[in-house]
Amino acid sequence: NPAHPLINSEPSEIYTSFVYRETMMMHLCLRGNFYARIRFKKGSPSELEILNPDRVTVLQNQRKLFYRVDGGNEAVLLQSYEVIHVPAFAFDGIVGKNPIQAHREAFGLALSNSDYASELYGNGAQLSGILQTDSMLTPDQVARLKSSWSKNYEGAGNKGKTAILESGMKYTPIGLNPVDAAYIETAKLSVEDVSRIFGVPLHMLQSLDRATFNNIEQMSLEFLIYNIRPWLKRIEDEHTRKLIQRQDKGMVYCRFNMDALLRGDTAARGSFYNTMFMIGAFSQNDI
Repeated sequence: NPAHPLINSEPSEIYTSFVYRETMMMHLCLRGNFYARIRFKKGSPSELEILNPDRVTVLQNQRKLFYRVDGGNEAVLLQSYEVIHVPAFAFDGIVGKNPIQAHREAFGLALSNSDYASELYGNGAQLSGILQTDSMLTPDQVARLKSSWSKNYEGAGNKGKTAILESGMKYTPIGLNPVDAAYIETAKLSVEDVSRIFGVPLHMLQSLDRATFNNIEQMSLEFLIYNIRPWLKRIEDEHTRKLIQRQDKGMVYCRFNMDALLRGDTAARGSFYNTMFMIGAFSQNDI
């Protein structure tokens, strides 16, 4: 089938099938839509050209879809059969929504926490201390003292150095208060928010607080079934609809091979193989 090499090995001369699928998922997760132009040769699909989703506009006229592709100085109008279009979450069934924008408040909290952490831990995880003296300092002396102290003693790189004070000066540090220390828990919450938005288990985001060897295997299977599988179904259906010729539909279709990822845990696989062997469905060679 002419569609097979396009989706299995080489959709284009400039990128591989893996890069094609990887780019597709990045566009879906970050833009909400994936577009690829189908180029034909002698009536059969010959190339899948990835389109920048920011330059594609979906137009609808009398129940027909058209795709306007802006290419700088000129725009190309493509018909529906010329474009692979996979939407992420489409409220109208046509144009997908951007998951990042839909959950911008959760991401905003995570970004603000990151900025706060950079400033907080850049100063050794401590707020500024107080330099005290009984003498009256001139503005020039204050500026010189502040500059010298900042250069020699502030920042994580100067942690542990011995401060040398002059003119009877005393240093009183201000420790980290409980509100600031609670940042650590807030940061964990932002990871959980990202996990909910994209449906990725926490252990895959390097959050292993509640993970065990037993539940990680089960969570990985649930991730494949309840998260990955719906994404694959969207991709399969659109590529089957646009790349398989009318006379072949119903007999030829696009399908991701999930067998290796859905084998289950060791005990479940052993029980399944044993049952299949006992009823004669599988031979030893099959297993």
